[in-house]
Amino acid sequence: MRRKVLCLGMALGMTAAIFSCGGYDTSKDNRDRCQTNMTVMWQKLRAWSSEKGGTPSQLGSLYPHPLGDRTMFRCPSSSDDPTKFEEGAVLQPHQCSYIYYHLGCFTDLDPELAGKLLILFEKKSFHGPGRNVAFADGKVTYVEKAEFDTALAFTEDWIKKNMK
Repeated sequence: MRRKVLCLGMALGMTAAIFSCGGYDTSKDNRDRCQTNMTVMWQKLRAWSSEKGGTPSQLGSLYPHPLGDRTMFRCPSSSDDPTKFEEGAVLQPHQCSYIYYHLGCFTDLDPELAGKLLILFEKKSFHGPGRNVAFADGKVTYVEKAEFDTALAFTEDWIKKNMK
């Protein structure tokens, strides 16, 4: 009987811990690794853009060259499985933790504009109510929900007006 009570107590304690932080992974290491993934992808997109005069239309085109590690497409706080996709294929939602906005040749953007446009962001809030994001200027950071919503609206409006 004591064992059942102890197990029930531990389960309730773990549930309370999860809900007390909103069900998010609050591990700073995982958030930092997620940002590292996004930084590496941004660097590969920038190199692609500089070399080819534009970016790939699909994020999966980065694999296997210039990005040879499929695990970079997965936030360490997610359950996504990036291991089963083909070179250049469209990454399915269960394979990639990130949303990619094709901005054309983003290396030619005005620096002020590039600092406002999202190129990558987490598909959902893994680390808190906000999200990790990568701006076209290369800044990769965690932003709170209101800032994310503003940046997303700005980016989608810009894409609608400029990427026809």
